[in-house]
Amino acid sequence: MQKVTKQTRAPIGRVSLTARDLSNESGVELLQRLEQVWADGVISDSEVTGLAEWLNEASARTDVKGLHFLREEIAGILADGIVSEPEKRLLREAILRVLPVAERERAKARFAESLLKTREDRKKELEADASRATRAQSEYIVALGGVCPDGTSKAEASQMIDALLVSRPTVRQRMVLRFWNRLDLSQAGVEAVSAWQDEWYREDPDRSEAWALWKRDAGDSGERTMDSVDRVPLGAGQEYLARVKARRLGAPRTRQSSMEAVTATSASPTGRGRTTLLALGVGVLIGLFLWLAL
Repeated sequence: MQKVTKQTRAPIGRVSLTARDLSNESGVELLQRLEQVWADGVISDSEVTGLAEWLNEASARTDVKGLHFLREEIAGILADGIVSEPEKRLLREAILRVLPVAERERAKARFAESLLKTREDRKKELEADASRATRAQSEYIVALGGVCPDGTSKAEASQMIDALLVSRPTVRQRMVLRFWNRLDLSQAGVEAVSAWQDEWYREDPDRSEAWALWKRDAGDSGERTMDSVDRVPLGAGQEYLARVKARRLGAPRTRQSSMEAVTATSASPTGRGRTTLLALGVGVLIGLFLWLAL
């Protein structure tokens, strides 16, 4: 049986720029272009494609090993049209291999600084996300009639909520105040308006039903935007309260009227005559039944 051996890539050998390489125009220009790439420690997509274009053009007129090495490496990176972060790391290592020793140490330090800064920035972003106001806080601030700007922290949102609770009612409370024409309480805090509502509905439970009736008529689904406040007719509460009370009083009156009609019918001469005839008919039927039984 023939033994199959695994083919390995031939060693590339030394590809760093030598003094001889730097004595010709292509070597010097390659060093300058690489310095532009690593100067800020970040390799952008545009820098990769720009370097690839120059390497393709320069490879036809020079035998600098580092130039041809980089050309092959970048060709592999751009094969799928996407420059991923792992591929950028590979390119950084390739660039460091080509640079002369002195330049290599400077570039290595710059890449390390950039990587450290990236990690610190990401850490700050995560910390900012963790401390950013929650969705519940933001929605509550809006319900209180306030605005929660982007980037507001949890602590700042909490302070805003505390201030709004003291200074103004919620959107739903404003709707109720408008319904009952109690705009004089529109500058009171949430707790003050809540205390008034409790007492208001305790005095007359029909008032709560009047508010519920308006919500059904208006198709209100619990919106908490400032636009929903103006949808409430000013002072409409009394009209709806009258409707509730009319409905509540109307049902007993109907039953009472029916009973009165029955009583009146029985008390009238015609009614008495009908009652007498009914009694005689019942008596005849009972007598006939007894005669048949004998």
